[in-house]
Amino acid sequence: MHGTEVNRGLLESARQSGFAVTEAETLHDFPSQAFHVVAAFDVMEHIRLQALPGFLVQVRRVLKPGGYFLARFPNGDSPFGHIQNGDPTHKTAIGSIRARYPAVQAGREVVFLDCEVQAIWAGREHTPHRLFAVPMKKLMNAFLNLVFSPRDPLPFCSPNLQLVLRKPNL
Repeated sequence: MHGTEVNRGLLESARQSGFAVTEAETLHDFPSQAFHVVAAFDVMEHIRLQALPGFLVQVRRVLKPGGYFLARFPNGDSPFGHIQNGDPTHKTAIGSIRARYPAVQAGREVVFLDCEVQAIWAGREHTPHRLFAVPMKKLMNAFLNLVFSPRDPLPFCSPNLQLVLRKPNL
């Protein structure tokens, strides 16, 4: 396992915890077909829209055949993503359609693209809120899809999206 980070404080913290990590903004320094899995949690929204296809090409380059790319990013389709989408360090709002298009263009199979799992039980502190909020979001999502997107349901009511791409075995 090897990580990349641009924040020097997080970089040092990772090293002190025993993780192999490189200070890098790109994957250019890694050899081709080096990894079975590449994960980018809370990364893609920091990349300009024009640079996303190039980023995905680099991910494809460093993945072994049959390898997977896992990503999580704020849901650009959602009114509930406003807190994450309002972050001034974010360069791109990525919804489900915007995530799928460059992935397919980069020659990837989209294995999963949907909202994050939202647990109802989260300990005593948050459970009463979630007992109401999670079912309400599901009902709102069903209604919004019925009205606005019946043929291609969108995950409107999730603050984050999760994406899993697979590199072909070719």
